[in-house]
Amino acid sequence: MKRFSSFLLALLMLVALLPAAGADDPVTLRILWWGSQTRHDLTMAAIEKFMEKNPDIKIEAEYTSWDGYWEKVATQIAGGVLPDVIQMDHAYLAQYSQAGVLEVLNPYFESGAIDISDVAQGVIDAGKCGGDEVYALSTGTNALVTMYRKDVLDQAGVVMPMEPTIEELAELSRKVYEATGHHNNNFNGFDGVRY
Repeated sequence: MKRFSSFLLALLMLVALLPAAGADDPVTLRILWWGSQTRHDLTMAAIEKFMEKNPDIKIEAEYTSWDGYWEKVATQIAGGVLPDVIQMDHAYLAQYSQAGVLEVLNPYFESGAIDISDVAQGVIDAGKCGGDEVYALSTGTNALVTMYRKDVLDQAGVVMPMEPTIEELAELSRKVYEATGHHNNNFNGFDGVRY
C-alpha cells in the first residue's frame, strides 16, 4: 500500500486545486506519466483505489514511455489539451514553470488545502525554480548508495572506506578480484574493473 501513497497524495493535491464544484457534479482528471511496466501497473492500481475512495472523480490515465514523452507534452500544450496532472522531470521544471504551464502551489500550502506539515523542506524546495514559488511536489526521492559484500572484502583482507572516491573504489575492486577472483560484470562505469 505504501507504493500507492505517493501517487494518491498527488491526486489528492490536484483535487484540492480544482474549482469548487457542486456536490453532484462529477469531476474528470487526466493524468500523464512515463515509466516501466511496473510503474504503470502500480499507478493504475493507485488510480483504481483512488476512484474507489472518490466515486465522484474519474481519472483518465495516459501512459507512455520516456521516449517521446516530452514531445507529447509539448504537442498537448500547443493544442491546449495538456492533462491535469503530469509527471515532471526536474530538468524540465524551470522551462515549464517559466512558460506559465504549471500552477504555483504556495497558496494551497498556505490555505491548508495541501498539507505539507510532514514533508521535508528539501523535498518542497526541489519544486522551486530559483524563487519562492513551488511548482511541483516530488512523489519520490533517490539517493546514491554503495553496496558491497563484507564477507568478500574480509576474505580479500581489505576495508571499505567510509566515503570512497571513484579511484578508491576502482582500486578496491582490483584488490578484491586479485585476492578472491570475485567479480561483478555489472559494475557500470568501470570498464574492465572487477570485484
